[in-house]
Amino acid sequence: MYIIKVENFGEYEIQGMKGYKRLAKVLLIRESDGKVAVQIRSDDKEVGPGCIDFSAGGKIDEGETPVDAAVRELYEEIRVKTKLELLDRLEYPRASGNYEIFVYLGKIDKNIEWFDTFEVKEVRYLSLDEILDLYRRTKTTLKRFSTTRWSPHLKDRA
Repeated sequence: MYIIKVENFGEYEIQGMKGYKRLAKVLLIRESDGKVAVQIRSDDKEVGPGCIDFSAGGKIDEGETPVDAAVRELYEEIRVKTKLELLDRLEYPRASGNYEIFVYLGKIDKNIEWFDTFEVKEVRYLSLDEILDLYRRTKTTLKRFSTTRWSPHLKDRA
């Protein structure tokens, strides 16, 4: 497994922002065609059932660094090991609480062959144009990506 940290947040990396829920998300790019692997969340999920989500992601456990959480979630959800680099850090205030989201980028050289069916209903591969079109049609943002419900008219495009 090849994991790198492109930024070192020092003590902040473990502690985070006070009062913020911390998440690590991963976007995976399929090298053969540049498409992004997105998951359709399981219909049994409490939050965002049936919605489009990043390739993998979840909560950063206490004492865990953001990149360690990204690596763990990537393996738990879709059994992928790859080099990751930090793409962005987002602060996302919501009525239900404030979120700090670390977004990592990774590359894969083949299709995802296994996923945890409790977490993931299916995996799709979307081009950047398809993702941007989805943003425009649903008036969503990167911060709200995982609240976009997958529907039959979107399935035809992926």
